[in-house]
Amino acid sequence: MYDFEYMMKAYSSWRELAELGLQIGLIKAKETAERYYGGSFRKLLVIGIGGSGIIGDYLRGLSEHYEFTVDVNVVRSVTVSNYLSRDSLVMVISYSGDTVETIKALDSLKGRPVKLVGVTSGGLLEKALQKEDAVILKMPGGYPSRGAFPLMFYSVLSYLSHLQLTGKLSINDVMNSVNVFENIDAVLKTASSIAEASSKDKFFITTHHEYMPIASRLKKELSENAKVLAIAEEYPEWLHNTLEGMPKDDLDIISIEGGLTSNYKCFLEAAEKALGTSSIKIRLSGRNVLEEYIHGTWLSGYISLMLARRRNVNPRLTSKLNYYREIVSKACV
Repeated sequence: MYDFEYMMKAYSSWRELAELGLQIGLIKAKETAERYYGGSFRKLLVIGIGGSGIIGDYLRGLSEHYEFTVDVNVVRSVTVSNYLSRDSLVMVISYSGDTVETIKALDSLKGRPVKLVGVTSGGLLEKALQKEDAVILKMPGGYPSRGAFPLMFYSVLSYLSHLQLTGKLSINDVMNSVNVFENIDAVLKTASSIAEASSKDKFFITTHHEYMPIASRLKKELSENAKVLAIAEEYPEWLHNTLEGMPKDDLDIISIEGGLTSNYKCFLEAAEKALGTSSIKIRLSGRNVLEEYIHGTWLSGYISLMLARRRNVNPRLTSKLNYYREIVSKACV
């Protein structure tokens, strides 16, 4: 129970972490403007894996909706393609600073004409970034990586906003979005009801394109915290292939709905009829898409913790992941 309470406390501190992130982003944006003389960036490449790399998915999703002035791409590999040019801003993210895949991707950039920014609490990545004279958004350590999401996300979003790269998403929108964290009672109630509605140990999460980053985040949270298999796919695409192979009695379907899903409602309803089942609905809350992203992310964490408690598993312990990282750190460096 101690580890459950520890994780609950980590998620309940998200507003404080978000506000700290806003300040970090502001300070480092000024440093970047001075170092690169307010350089004009046309491309943003985000390098990262897992809970750190998903920041890139969120930026890419927001960039499409708010028309960022940079083209956002995400790399989850140990190498970087020839996509880069002198007007590229490369952001390397690893909360721990010891993610082998991310460090190797950074190594592959040597000699490339790019501007480097790192987001990390330390480790080998910080040392490598210092050698490259990169701007570093230094995160305070001590949090589980998945619990540090608002710290990293708001640092990055504040940073990009102050560099005037976020298009129609203003810095005021970014700052005001932290008010989502005021509604903790409602979020906990919703998370509990969704966890109670689930009866399987396999989950199929679906939504349409603009909310897929939230579906991806929920998938990761369910796997790490609740120790269940989760898959996330975008509709209507999966309705033309995956649907045929889906066992209706073997998994719970979770659909994520928000202000942008009204045009897609009939497709999901048709899928439910074809399967002879219904989905567990997550309804996003917020005055705009950014606030829906924040609400859905926070809610996902609590859903996974409630499910972990119901399944009597330790949400903090990630023994398989730790073993994998131990092997990789010795064999793949």
